[in-house]
Amino acid sequence: MGVSREISEALIGRTNVRGLGSAFLDAQPLTEGLHWGLQKDICQKYHVTNGLHDLAFGIPEWRHYKSEWLAGRRSAPLESLPAEDYKVLLQARKHFLKAREQLLMHGYRPPLDGRKKLSKDAARFLSTVPTPPAKEIDAGLGLVDRVVEQQKSAEFEDWAKDVDYPSRRRQMLTLQEIQNLAGNLADMSRTCGEKAERQGLSDLRAPLSRLGFATLTCTARAAFTPATNVRKAQRQGRTRRMEGRVSNFKKVLADFESRLPGADFVAIDTELTGVDLEGEIDSFDDSALSRLDRHCRIAERYTLIQLGLTLVSHERNGGREDVLSFASYNLFAFPYAGNDLIGRDQGFFCQASALQFNARNNVDFNTWIRDGIPYMSREDERRYKKYYAGIGGMADEKVGLLRLWKALCARQLPFVVHCPLDLFFLLAAFERRPLPRNDPRAMAQIIRHCTPKVVDTAHLHGALGGFKRLGLTMFAKDAKARHRELAGNGNVPHLKFRLVGETASRYGSQADRNELAHEAGFDSLMTAQLFAYLRAISPTQVREGANRLFLYKSIEYLDLDRAALEGEVGACMFDLSRVTLLVAALDSVDGKDAPRLISNAGYLCKSIDAQHVLVVMRASGGAAVRKAAELAGKVHGVVSWMGFDEWRQGEAAKAKDHNGDRDPGRGRRRNGRKDVDPPELDPPAAEPLAEALTELSETSAPSPLPKETPQVDPIDRPPTELPTGDLGLGEGLRRSVAGIFRQKPKLLAGAGLLFVLWMLARAEVDSAISRLFRKLFRARPLLRSA
Repeated sequence: MGVSREISEALIGRTNVRGLGSAFLDAQPLTEGLHWGLQKDICQKYHVTNGLHDLAFGIPEWRHYKSEWLAGRRSAPLESLPAEDYKVLLQARKHFLKAREQLLMHGYRPPLDGRKKLSKDAARFLSTVPTPPAKEIDAGLGLVDRVVEQQKSAEFEDWAKDVDYPSRRRQMLTLQEIQNLAGNLADMSRTCGEKAERQGLSDLRAPLSRLGFATLTCTARAAFTPATNVRKAQRQGRTRRMEGRVSNFKKVLADFESRLPGADFVAIDTELTGVDLEGEIDSFDDSALSRLDRHCRIAERYTLIQLGLTLVSHERNGGREDVLSFASYNLFAFPYAGNDLIGRDQGFFCQASALQFNARNNVDFNTWIRDGIPYMSREDERRYKKYYAGIGGMADEKVGLLRLWKALCARQLPFVVHCPLDLFFLLAAFERRPLPRNDPRAMAQIIRHCTPKVVDTAHLHGALGGFKRLGLTMFAKDAKARHRELAGNGNVPHLKFRLVGETASRYGSQADRNELAHEAGFDSLMTAQLFAYLRAISPTQVREGANRLFLYKSIEYLDLDRAALEGEVGACMFDLSRVTLLVAALDSVDGKDAPRLISNAGYLCKSIDAQHVLVVMRASGGAAVRKAAELAGKVHGVVSWMGFDEWRQGEAAKAKDHNGDRDPGRGRRRNGRKDVDPPELDPPAAEPLAEALTELSETSAPSPLPKETPQVDPIDRPPTELPTGDLGLGEGLRRSVAGIFRQKPKLLAGAGLLFVLWMLARAEVDSAISRLFRKLFRARPLLRSA
């Protein structure tokens, strides 16, 4: 059979369950026996049984068993996994255990037809996986896929804070390894199943991936597992026909131009070589103009890998439902490189995390570099045609994607994006470089030249309200669920989606959607469908949200209409006459649950940093004070409350101490340039509420901070300070006892620490005295002789 008898006996003997705990994890996984030397036509049930053993008994150990991994750190890989997701993993584990039990019982006590197969052909019996275990494995794989998708979108949650990125990366790798092994077992059970028992493993080109979790090094092994290869091979033919490359760009362009006249809008998505600038992170104290500057510099520093476009058209239908047709295109884009660019051969940077992200999502970098469609900006095209006026046909080939961009801009379709960075990359690639980052009016005019309207679904996430998850896939699922609910009540029209052309063969299968996530063409399709749901749910708010671009970690957005008319690009997301913005300073020990408690109380809560959260209170004046009092009574772990403008001024003052060219209250300076003043809250409305909340937090929070004032009134002294004779004896004693009880956790901790120190000191003293007596006892004969 191609496998040595020693390996076979070792594999079969190791199917017995060993003791759990470190003995299980320190031992080698059973699936390691499936090495690369196995022949492709081998199909044995015990391979599947061994893999199920590793899954069923490994999942709880990866949750609880602490192993050493990074710089001496010891923790379990799935230690930080939310309890809800771990429950789903345990449900998947039940399916894996049941499948393993069925396989073992099928070998120990085969049914009648199994006994006949065993007597006639033992090899055939041992190489066939029954249908019930295969169904259980598929059910478990579906639950594992659900957990992986949930964790992929967790980084986009607004409430996420204090994230330990190495631990989260290790957790994600562990989940992907579980998913890979479960997918391999599902593929093998189908290949070795009863319906395909006469077929070998001809489609399974590689063995089960090794489940080495202890170190969890970052490799691209997940992209080359059998499950991925099998599904990738099944899609190979239709994939190459749909992807835009140099070889088929003329056909793709002709198809795109034929569908362009009937389109209502176009959804755009990109995959990029980088999305961040080193040392510059988004913060709530940034102004809108500084964010515009940063977006432009990011778009000029990095470049496109893939460009995804989805043309959406409305079909006439006499029924009660709206029918939308979607035609998606996934195009590899690589800057034109040649000596004939007159000294403007373009270079770009690559971000390591961005390249790893694209590699994990099956981006073929060889295809990108070798077969990517060339492009250049309009400026470069004008310069090129000026010097090479007599060779227009060759110029058309070299401008490449610019021809498609020109056709799209000439049609003047509305652009739909999910976050504005995609738009700035397209402007830097096809319009001009550098972009007019310091002139919002000029930037708005460039965008108006390309499209009359830009709709950012990330901005609609906050404008419509009621959606928790901002990630594209999860946001689309939530919007679909809300639309289905409203359509069932007859409040909104029904929607029917139709994928046309090769879009149906590429993106129509639900089984492939998890693998296709983060491919530019598929993400543009998801963006288009998300916008269709949002437009049906609230058409008025969607119309009002046009030309407004989302800014992460900010209360402002980029207003293109205002930039075109007034030259000012920033606008506040909230109506400050009806909304009060507060900042809660969290206690370093007891403040971890405060954001969750604030959200459970019905208030929008956004993380600012590890110590502060922004609370959006839809009330003002006396109503805001009453709501604040109720909120302070429900939330513990808040040290103090302040108005958002007060917090921002404090941050500006801190920045001024570290950097002399900052001017608090007058915007940020960079290279001698002053940014636009940020919008301020109404001080008369915000300060009394913040003072009231601070007083409430001082009486309810477990660890309040005393106010810093030059002269402290006897009544306003910190609770642990004894009152003077100005107060009566009974009142002073009552205040002191109340203050002690409010400081009870800290007092107990301090008392415990003093007790430990006292015990250590006493032990040292006793040890020193005993050593002294021993020396005196030994010296007694010498004293007698003296």
